Amino acid sequence: MGYSFLEPVKVGPHTLRNRITKSAMAEYICAGDGTVSDRYVEFYRTIAAGGASLVVPGIIPLVEPQDPPIFMGTFNPSLATDEAIGQLARVVDAVHGEGALIMFQIWHSGCYATPDGLKSMVDDFTTEELRALEGRFVDAARRAKAAGADGVEFHMAHTYLASQLLSPLFNHRTDEYGSDTIENATRFAKNVIERIDRELCDNTFTVIVKLQGSDCTTGGITADRAAEAAAILEKAGATMFTVNAGGALVGYQYMSDNGHRPEGWKVDFAAAVKERVSVPVATCGNIRHPDYMHELIRDGKADIIALGRELYADPEFPVKCATGREDELRYCVSCLYCFTPVPEDDSIPGCTVNPWCRSERAHPELVHDGDGRRVAIVGAGVSGLEAAVVLAGRGFAPTVFERSTHLGGLVDLAAKPPHKERLAWIIDYYERQLRRLGVEVRLGVEATPEVVSQINPYAVFVATGTNEVVPGRIPGIHGPNVVRVRDVLDRKVRFCDKRLAIIGGGMTGIETAHMLALGGNEVHVIEMLPEKPLGIADKLSFGDAFTDGVQIHYEHQLVLIDEGGIDVRDLASDTDVRMDCDAVILSMGIRADPAVIKAFEAAFERVVPVGDAAALGRIPTNIRSGADAAYALA
Repeated sequence: MGYSFLEPVKVGPHTLRNRITKSAMAEYICAGDGTVSDRYVEFYRTIAAGGASLVVPGIIPLVEPQDPPIFMGTFNPSLATDEAIGQLARVVDAVHGEGALIMFQIWHSGCYATPDGLKSMVDDFTTEELRALEGRFVDAARRAKAAGADGVEFHMAHTYLASQLLSPLFNHRTDEYGSDTIENATRFAKNVIERIDRELCDNTFTVIVKLQGSDCTTGGITADRAAEAAAILEKAGATMFTVNAGGALVGYQYMSDNGHRPEGWKVDFAAAVKERVSVPVATCGNIRHPDYMHELIRDGKADIIALGRELYADPEFPVKCATGREDELRYCVSCLYCFTPVPEDDSIPGCTVNPWCRSERAHPELVHDGDGRRVAIVGAGVSGLEAAVVLAGRGFAPTVFERSTHLGGLVDLAAKPPHKERLAWIIDYYERQLRRLGVEVRLGVEATPEVVSQINPYAVFVATGTNEVVPGRIPGIHGPNVVRVRDVLDRKVRFCDKRLAIIGGGMTGIETAHMLALGGNEVHVIEMLPEKPLGIADKLSFGDAFTDGVQIHYEHQLVLIDEGGIDVRDLASDTDVRMDCDAVILSMGIRADPAVIKAFEAAFERVVPVGDAAALGRIPTNIRSGADAAYALA
């Protein structure tokens, strides 16, 4: 298909090879002092090699951590001093070597800058401090140019400094930077962009803007205000706008989609800006599918599609679309796992569906050396399916055995709670790959060593997954009013207008509780561990459960179950508590069955446990486990 987003487009003095850009994000894969790491370089090299026309490394500070106002530490590079030039030149060379352009995002955190969090708002900056910061932005742009970059992106979104100045919600100043007029509210941005344009821009360098299209909150930036600002900033010299929304001060859920909203829900913000400017406008946020991207550009809603987490999921997105390989696309499932810090040793991925995201330097070369040797894969969970895809790509002949009648293992259940439906895309991906690669799949087959021996396998991958933990010592644990969480998620057991107790406050327990609460039930979650602050990802992933009525009781231990409810011990006060309920749902964790592995090891020479059979993990670590083992098979 001749996708509109594969056509070139002009941005300032540059011609982008297509209309897919890598939107700016904080990658958090540099050293703690802002030193550019090898994996940072390889991450952006991979994005460029995958076909993106422009990459924008995001959240590049222009002040040092010790400078007032400070930022709360960084694992991103810096443009605060001339020492950054040589380091960022490494990233520039890597990206240019793959035929893409690169523009660093120059950024100041604004009211995030104080050590105690959100103490200082933009009202607290003096006029002189803001004027001085204008100069710091220009200095940062000068260093970016010296590093060989093709331009800079001025960050004016996500409730950071320049966005705060534009927003009446945060800006109550009465000086020349106040929000009383659009001219004053954009003065800071206009001054910076004009100076960059006048002092630095030429036929090799330009300035673009990431613009807050909406604060998504009453009293904040609206689409009309953003469009007004864009018209002013275009005259100042901006040659492209990438329009997004939200931010920590108004709600992360509006910035980083958590699957709660439809694809492309922020497109109208970009369309409003596009009506007021003549330079290209990019839309971004929660955009996944190529046909939809094509329509957005064809219908004049945007000129460019800026992809962020979709290029985490599949950095080859542009190349695959250009070469007719859409069936090979991995789609971002909006799970927010990418908020998880990635360890220095590259041992876990930075994306649920892409086992090498932000660990690109650890990605082995796929060598075609399988010579048609047969490999049995016992279990069709994601670790087994990933192993099958990699092994088939190496030229082995994998056969997948699965005792149930469907692929995906527990992912099928994980997709059941509210707003988790996109997890089913993971199974869709593997179904497409198995068909494309001609992998044999035997569903409804109990893969005993005797059954597997019939194909005379060179190796056996054991991906049999887990059993639920059901502690037998608790009185009533096997009673008629006790059900297992898998049966609830699988809709084998249904509840309406009931009082329910869920034992176990992990992700599965809370998400199941949320589903049941939305179904009209009163739900109490019993969790032995103390309460701990939810991280950003957890807040976005299942924080709505608590606002939708789920009640969680931390430091409470199940003691007894009877027909009328449960007895629990309040561990903090060392007292017993009675809770009446209609049913008890067990969500107490999972464990592997080592007997299965031992049975195969007794029968075959090469047995490779993967996924939960090797070590209990989550979807991304299980996918990575299958990939690692399949690449390593010798």
